Order: sequence, then C-alpha cells, then structure tokens
Amino acid sequence: MQCGFAFLEAGAVRSKNCTNILIKNVLDSLLGILGYWAIGWALAYGPNSNNFLDHFFGFSQFFVIGLQNYAKFFFQFVFAATAATIISGAVAERAEFACFLTYSLLITSFCYPILTHWGWTPNGWMARGFDPSLGLEQHLFENNTLNNNSSETNITTITNTTTTFRTTYVDFAGSGMVHLCGGTISLIAALLIGPRIGRFPEKEARQKK
Repeated sequence: MQCGFAFLEAGAVRSKNCTNILIKNVLDSLLGILGYWAIGWALAYGPNSNNFLDHFFGFSQFFVIGLQNYAKFFFQFVFAATAATIISGAVAERAEFACFLTYSLLITSFCYPILTHWGWTPNGWMARGFDPSLGLEQHLFENNTLNNNSSETNITTITNTTTTFRTTYVDFAGSGMVHLCGGTISLIAALLIGPRIGRFPEKEARQKK
C-alpha cells in the first residue's frame, strides 16, 4: 500500500521531486511504526482503568508491553501509516522535509490512534453510540411507532409515546477512521500552506508588484 501511494505521488509531482517523494514515503513508514509502537497502540487499544476515560482513549500497553496479538498490531499500524501517507500527497512539493516527518509522527502517535479508539473499540463513545442506559437517548418521533428489527440499521424502538433512535458507528474498512482522518487533515494542511511556488506565476507576479 505504501509503495502504491509513493508511485501515485511521484506521478503527480515534477520529475525533480520524485526522489524526495519516495524518500518521504519510506521515512514516514519508519517513523510511523516507532510512534505507533511507543504510544499509538496504547491510546488506540490499550485498556483504560478509568471507565469514563476509556470512552475516549486507551492508556496501557505502551511500547506494546503485555501485548499478545502482534498480528493485530501490525495490521493496525498499516492503517495508521496509510492515514499519514494520504496527507503526504496533499502537501507534496509544498512542505519542508522536517515538518513532514514531524506531522507523520504526530498523526501515527496521537491523532489516528485516538480516533480509532472512538470508533473501533467496544467502549469508544462512537462505537457505543447513543446508549439509553447512559442517558444519551434521543426521542425523535412522538406518538409514533416504528418497527425495524434490522441489525444493519442499529435502530432500537420504544412504542407508545416516543421512539428512541439508537445508533452506533460502523466502519468496516476505515472509510472514516483512515480516509476521512487523512483527508480532513490534508484539506487543512493544503489551505494553510497554499499552492506550491510557481503554480500560479501570474498571481505571484502581481503580488510582488
């Protein structure tokens, strides 16, 4: 997957920057696995002894101490690296090398792991959804009865006077956790950095005047 992203980005930039793009993709994977190994896994999947905080982030198994399932660790690291690499394409030719490596480490160590804890762990607040036992219920339709027993829609109903809508976050392959995360950060980065030098020469000439 990383190789595919590297070739995609190399084809989208000027030839003089191809080597830079390839090196960035290799290094973001190397830094990514270090960050995910040291901190990311613990925030994403490490059990948290505080039941309330466990809805938002994990807090154990730092440096994967006590971890048994290393296959799951590697699988999740690949997703973390993918989220970071998505942003690489958005800032190609526009971000300094050191800044790019710094954000790659932050994404794989903090941003992506916390998001995955929200949506991909049983106690994450998005995965739990609106739980009536916690008082997080929404009464949408008064004096209306809705019968829907489909497990795919995650709807729980209460007859008589109200209907309670109960939903949970479902993301089978990472459309939100990985791609929405990477895409949102990419958009913000592109807006902050602006176009690469030489992209709009006429506008740059006017600004210099």
